[in-house]
Parts: sequence; structure tokens; C-alpha cells
Amino acid sequence: MKTLPEKAASNYRRGDTVVTSCVYGKASKTRDRAFQSVLWICFLAILAECSETSSNNGTLAGTDANQNGIRDEVDSHIRTAFALGPRRDAAEQQGRVLQKVVMMTNADKAETLMMEVSRSMACLYSVFDGGNGANHPAAVSQRLDEETFDTNARKKANDQFSEALDGRTWTLPQGDTCE
Repeated sequence: MKTLPEKAASNYRRGDTVVTSCVYGKASKTRDRAFQSVLWICFLAILAECSETSSNNGTLAGTDANQNGIRDEVDSHIRTAFALGPRRDAAEQQGRVLQKVVMMTNADKAETLMMEVSRSMACLYSVFDGGNGANHPAAVSQRLDEETFDTNARKKANDQFSEALDGRTWTLPQGDTCE
């Protein structure tokens, strides 16, 4: 065990590493390593916060350059993941509806919006084959949720939507639900 200076405020042995909170003599190498570790942790926390606020311009709405109702990075995911055709159309319909969830400001509109969500989910299930893997409708829906609700503010908007629906019931849509 390393010898610690007498003036060490607190120290203890953790495995083979001496941890100390003092800045004196021989313990300074351990302190420096601990300080570097704390700096890295702080840096990573700041980096995570920066990446969240820079997620498509840092606003709740994000950027929708082509004004199709889908935030650009969600739109990019859809265009990359699905070729033109019914699958892309269904994913775009879901993307538009989820963006409306993000932007919902009036809890009284939640039930109407839930019908749109139900229609888009029914469309996804009618278009995607239901097999295992990335093209299973539940996997497509989950991925679009992850892309859409990618910041704490957007997750909070989704939570507020869910809370506004608490205790309400609705019927599942019938017929062709794809736009």
C-alpha cells in the first residue's frame, strides 16, 4: 500500500488503487488520475447535452426543409430505410402523425390526434409483412418513435400526449387507413 501524507483529508484503499481527496505530495498522482476521470465524465455529460440540443436545430419542432410535415432527420431515416412505394408512404404517414404529437399544444385535441395515430399504425400493419426483423410493423413503428422522440423535450411532449389520453377509449379504424 502506498504511503499517504499525514495531511490527507480522507483516503481509503479500493482494490489496488489508493483514492484520496488531498492535494499533497505522493498522493498527487492518484489525485491527478481521479481528476482526469472526473473531467472526462463532465466532458461526456456536456457532449451528451450538446448533441441533444443540436438535434435538428435544437427546437422542439426541428427543421422540415421540404415542409412535408416530417422533421428532416426522421425524413432522412425513412428515405434511407424504405424504397419508394407503399412501405415508404406508410412510414411517412406515421412520421407526420408523430410530428403532430410532438407539436400538440392543446390536450383537448389528443383524442382526435389519437385517431390519426391509430390510422397510421393500422396502415403500417397492413403494408408491412409482419415477419421478423426490421420490417416487422412493430419494429418500424418503434424505430420511428426513437427517431421522432429523440430529445428530452420531445419525449416530454409524447408523455403529455399519453397523459391527455389517460382514461379515454376509442375504436380501431376500419377499412383502408393509408393516405
